[in-house]
Amino acid sequence: MDRLSGMAVFAAVVECEGFTAAAKRLNLSKAAVSKQVSLLEERLGARLLNRTTRRLSLTDVGQSFYDRCQRILAEAEEAVADVGRLQTEPRGPLRVSAPASLGETYLSPIIAQFAARWSPPPPILPATARPA
Repeated sequence: MDRLSGMAVFAAVVECEGFTAAAKRLNLSKAAVSKQVSLLEERLGARLLNRTTRRLSLTDVGQSFYDRCQRILAEAEEAVADVGRLQTEPRGPLRVSAPASLGETYLSPIIAQFAARWSPPPPILPATARPA
């Protein structure tokens, strides 16, 4: 179990208010969820949850850890999303090399559409007039 997945399992138990519901949400067995939380508590050297047969509650340490887990897991999800965006969105300046007449007639509307599609638009360098 890596640290991030242990945090995710613990957070799911807290959010679902129990091991059974968390197991369903994570598509794991109840025993696997319970074991991951126990291993996490053992690694941290602290009890995170008060368990009874009918109720589950956070200890003070567990509440503090849960708050941090939420932030860390949100950051991790954002990092994954950023990688996806960086792979699909254009970066860097757009350079155009075309005769001025072609640029004014045909490329200007295309470049305007391109710039409107991306937020913020990439820097667009002026076209250089070269003989065709």
